Amino acid sequence: MGDIRASLRWRGFKVVGANSLESVILPPLKEYWEEFYQLLRDYYFRRILADLVQLKRVGEGELALLSDRWSEEALGKYLPIYQRLGLVEKNEEGLLFFKSSPDNFGPTFEWFLAQVLHREFLAEALWSVRLEGLSGGGDFDVLALLGERLFYLEGKSSPPNNVPYAEIENFLQREEELACDCALMVIDTTLRIERNILDNMVYAIRQRFKAEKERVYSLVESLNGNIYFINPKIFLMNTKRDLVGNLERAFNFLFSRTAPRIMP
Repeated sequence: MGDIRASLRWRGFKVVGANSLESVILPPLKEYWEEFYQLLRDYYFRRILADLVQLKRVGEGELALLSDRWSEEALGKYLPIYQRLGLVEKNEEGLLFFKSSPDNFGPTFEWFLAQVLHREFLAEALWSVRLEGLSGGGDFDVLALLGERLFYLEGKSSPPNNVPYAEIENFLQREEELACDCALMVIDTTLRIERNILDNMVYAIRQRFKAEKERVYSLVESLNGNIYFINPKIFLMNTKRDLVGNLERAFNFLFSRTAPRIMP
């Protein structure tokens, strides 16, 4: 197995910060961390928790809104689990976040992606990474080494229509400056991503490389309607059905198509 810090160093970059838990939502007791990871694999567990982070304080009105969005059954299933894990607590005003609430769910999603890569795919992974040596900003959500290949993952916990075009441009710039082997943008949603993510990505590539629209779209391949590959090394995906399964599909596709052949 390779060394991700060495791989970055060979590219001219030094890791000056990584794996911070400061803004990551975790149960106060470490004995619950394994269970928490397994629960985060459930889309609804993640998304309801993300809503609680934004609301910060949940009373009857907020509970009604959450019920309309996710159903009373889902809230009845997950709210007691959040309480048992020590993530939220009840008081006279309603539900409160157990510890000082982070601004958003993003850092927790980054941590989770890194854990998935390490646990499910045996990768060396860093999250919340700061690199020295990049002109366009050295902040990366997740960097991972699978085999000898360097992967860059950008996690989005917002719906596709809330991902600004500027963030897609930044993703392309970081991918290019990092010189990674593969870059993935993972949007934690079950919504389709063609219009807001894929179309904007194609436009950003056209603008960056002065390419014709038809030429860029000819590089796009749909794996299953939830995962798009832009040849030679960019994946865009949502988390419909299963985040882990979608990542596995992408990795299988990439490694199988780049394996050497006996005959060309």
